[in-house]
Parts: sequence; C-alpha cells; structure tokens
Amino acid sequence: MNTSPLRLAALDDHPVVLAGLQAIEQASSGGLAIVHSVTEPEELFRRVAEEPVDVALVDLQLKDGLKGPEVVAQLDEMGIPSVVYTAELRPMPIRRAVAAGALGLALKNDPLDGLIRTIQSAAAREFAVSSQLADVLIKGPSLTPRLAPREIEALELLHQGIPRKSVGRLMNPPASDSTVDTYLRRVSSKYRMLGRTVHGVPDALSHAERDGYFEG
Repeated sequence: MNTSPLRLAALDDHPVVLAGLQAIEQASSGGLAIVHSVTEPEELFRRVAEEPVDVALVDLQLKDGLKGPEVVAQLDEMGIPSVVYTAELRPMPIRRAVAAGALGLALKNDPLDGLIRTIQSAAAREFAVSSQLADVLIKGPSLTPRLAPREIEALELLHQGIPRKSVGRLMNPPASDSTVDTYLRRVSSKYRMLGRTVHGVPDALSHAERDGYFEG
C-alpha cells in the first residue's frame, strides 16, 4: 500500500499565508506535504517542472504578472491539477479559474478539513469544493447574470472610460450606436431580473465591477 503523502505546491503573494499552510501537513496526519511555497507564478512553473507535484494551490488575487486563471490554465497544460485557494468572493474571477481547468475551490475562511478534502479530490482528478458557500460561488445562478461576450465587451470599454458614442466603433467587429444601446439595455434588464437596483448604465457598470467581470 502506498503511504507516501500527496505532494503540494502553493502559490500566494502573501508569505504569511504560505507559512500558515504548513499546518495542513499536521492536520492531514502526514497525508499532505508542501514541497514548494512560492510568491510568483514563474517560480511556481520552474519548480514544478523540476520537481513535479500532485496538486497546486493557487491564489486568485495575485498582485503582479499572470492572473490566477492564467496560472491555472498553464498548470493544466503541464498536467498538474490545481485548487483555487482564495479569499475572493466575487463569482466571475472564481468561475473563470474553474473554466481554465481548476479542479477545486477552497475558501481561506473555510475549515482546514474542507481544504484537505478538496486537495485529495483534486489529486484523484475529481472536482470538489471546501464548503457550501464555495459551491454557490461557482454554480449559483442567482448570483450573477449570464452576460453575452458582446455585452461584456461594451461594458469593458465603458469601464475603461471610453465615451458611450465611441464604444461601437472600438468593438471588434464594430457595432452601431443603436446596437450598443441594445447591449446595455439587456445588461440592465438581466441585473434587474436578479433583483438588483439598476436605474441606468452607471448602476449596471457598478454591479458588473463588483461581480468581477472586468478582471482577466
């Protein structure tokens, strides 16, 4: 019987978080071992290429360089399953990471045993979450509207400060002013259907920003 611990890598740009993760080795009764603790994505890729791991823990809220979902996607290409380990509570960044290939979500405020179970499931190539809240953030249909790519594109341009009358010609492919107005009306309507207060485009932009639509 193989009793070797699952080998882990952890990426977080806060060293205190990495230090705290050492507690899972004892909490897992030797079932988990952190072999790489790094603060930068490139260092993570270099180390796991030299010394592979069973699972990588990836924070979404990285200050510099690649975004969390991009890290997840590259690890997936390397054949290394990842678990998103984060304090992020906005649905869209989390859902982008899952779409990029993450095999689990563990929230930093959840109990340690939930993190351990999520890691073990990811190592077995099974999707898992650390709590009911984590599950809702991924699947809850009432948390965010399902915006179409063109609707998001129009919102992103407005969020960047582009004047409304210039949005259409900067879209790819370009759109007429009336089409842009249609996109924005649809966004506002979708948020209202979720019970959000939307009196105009500025409200829709505020909701989309809080949901995390404007981060890669």
